[in-house]
Amino acid sequence: MGLVELVRRAVSRIGVALIAALALVTSLQASESKSDDVGIIEIAINYSGLTNPVRVEMFVRNRSRTAVSVLRWNLPERRLTKRLFQVSRNGNAVSYNGVLGKRLPPTSSDYIAIGPGDELEFIVDLERDYDLSQAGEYEVKYNTEFLSHSIQGGTPEKSLPRVQADSVRFSLLPRDVSSKAPDITNPPEGGDTTFDSCSATQQNILLVSRQQAIAYSGGGKHYFDTQLMGSRYQSWFGDSTPARYSLAASKMSAIDAAMNSAGVQFLCRSAADPECDGVIAYVYGNQAYGIYICPIFWSISPLATFTSCASQAGTIIHEMSHFNVVAGTDDHEYCKSASLALADSNPSLAINNADSWEFFAENTPFQGGFGPLSPSFLTLTMETPIRGSSLFVDGFE
Repeated sequence: MGLVELVRRAVSRIGVALIAALALVTSLQASESKSDDVGIIEIAINYSGLTNPVRVEMFVRNRSRTAVSVLRWNLPERRLTKRLFQVSRNGNAVSYNGVLGKRLPPTSSDYIAIGPGDELEFIVDLERDYDLSQAGEYEVKYNTEFLSHSIQGGTPEKSLPRVQADSVRFSLLPRDVSSKAPDITNPPEGGDTTFDSCSATQQNILLVSRQQAIAYSGGGKHYFDTQLMGSRYQSWFGDSTPARYSLAASKMSAIDAAMNSAGVQFLCRSAADPECDGVIAYVYGNQAYGIYICPIFWSISPLATFTSCASQAGTIIHEMSHFNVVAGTDDHEYCKSASLALADSNPSLAINNADSWEFFAENTPFQGGFGPLSPSFLTLTMETPIRGSSLFVDGFE
């Protein structure tokens, strides 16, 4: 073989290799571009060890090429209104003692935009909402499932693709830390209802709301007591397993028992209460059974409607489910459409979602069991398969 032929073949092989390499690079770039289009959010947490009370820095970085919008209440922008962080001490979960509130449906003003390559920074007072009084090795990580987002200007989507969140570890010595949650004044006896800063009219509305909530919870408990299974369960809690159904039954039983037997104190708050910003009502999970009522509560429907995202009676169910000694629920999603989607995508989270329990108990539109709205009309019927009905529309009446 001549020298010219050897050179020709070598050049040919190099050309093939270059073409293959270019194709690989193009493929990777296309893949990266496609991934970037859906958004890559990186969450980092730092602890300097120099703050008292314990504070951490949280950074939310948009590593994509597209702006994303994130729900403000899923970020520690002001203070926590849900269990945004997983905190453990020596490997054991640390309880969240902060606010848990029921909200209105989100509007455009409830989203904060993060441009491509930009980041948000937050200083989080962990000691305000978590018990860090004991010595030990702590680990803190953001609960990524709470981060709802959308491409800027679009409709908020169910989940955030490719969330990358790290954790931070640090040691603490024993600390003398007083509770940040207010104590419930003059807690009522079992089954009684008392009030703080509520007018006579407000007291009457709350008494009626509790009685209707008792009717709701009784219907929900009867559903599980008779071991019904169908569209009503599947709509709000998704596919069932024996263990999941048993857990749901125990939570409904606990909610009903508290509605009937707990000594409840309603604390009426004004718009000046910072916790009432966009919130209908709220509780502290470790402060049973005090339910804080915000001004928005008085403007929503007394009873559930086909289109309502909240009712006064249903809100009492929602808040009661939050207490650690009742069902220990969180707020993964708000309103009917998002709660229905949660049941489809993550049944385990749906069973721990307070709005899912509110809508299951309200049973409006009617989907079987007891109903429809009042103890005087309680009727046992067969399951009615209306899953996916257009009657499930978020709104207020």
